[in-house]
Amino acid sequence: KISVEEPLGTAPCASGSGVEKGLQPDTIKVHRAICAKFPSIVRYGGIAGRGEHATGHSLDIMISSDLGNEVAAYLQANRAELGIEYLIWRQRIWRPATSNSWRGMSDRGGATANHMDHVHVTVYGNAATR
Repeated sequence: KISVEEPLGTAPCASGSGVEKGLQPDTIKVHRAICAKFPSIVRYGGIAGRGEHATGHSLDIMISSDLGNEVAAYLQANRAELGIEYLIWRQRIWRPATSNSWRGMSDRGGATANHMDHVHVTVYGNAATR
């Protein structure tokens, strides 16, 4: 079981922090917390062409194995501390402002579009409580 009491990692990632360029403060906190908790994950997606990725409010944690379930659970447990607005993983969305349950999403046509190969995190920007 993942505890919300364990300290969140805040140091720059050993695998590099290049992905942090242009990210919002909460997004950087998510990146560093995941790097510290799951050091085997070394691929991330940050700034990209449109939507929340363009504004630095989103991070993709590239993982296709069941470790993604642990990553998602860890992020859920630390939602307020990290300023998380919602998660998408394996064609499901978790948005605690509207529902505390995972909800299914329509098929977007491929593994990446359906978030089968990464956990997508969107943050508020600078709302983290830690």
